Amino acid sequence: MTTVQFPELDANAIVATRDTLHGYSRILGDWLKACRPRRKHWWHASLRPSLAGLTTGLVNADVRFELELDLRDGLLAGRIAGGEELREPLVGQSSAALAAAVANFLVAAGRARMLSGSG
Repeated sequence: MTTVQFPELDANAIVATRDTLHGYSRILGDWLKACRPRRKHWWHASLRPSLAGLTTGLVNADVRFELELDLRDGLLAGRIAGGEELREPLVGQSSAALAAAVANFLVAAGRARMLSGSG
């Protein structure tokens, strides 16, 4: 049996990437929490791994939608049950700018309420 050694990760070298990914993930999490009933803990509202990155999974709110951080293709993808799609490239924009794009997508579809304080 062969043992595979993973390379050592230098946490200081990925601070900007870590912080950006955290900020982007919070946007998805904020929408997920806003659209799910409150419970004692928020474990039911965590992001899930997908084949391409992280996803909210199907969210049943005013409209059924899904948001995904597609880390393979470098974009934020949004899909609404009616067929509308969002494909926002992740190009280092601020979390606030990305949150605005998601809010505009969901609110413009006329089916989701604006989430206050996201980002």
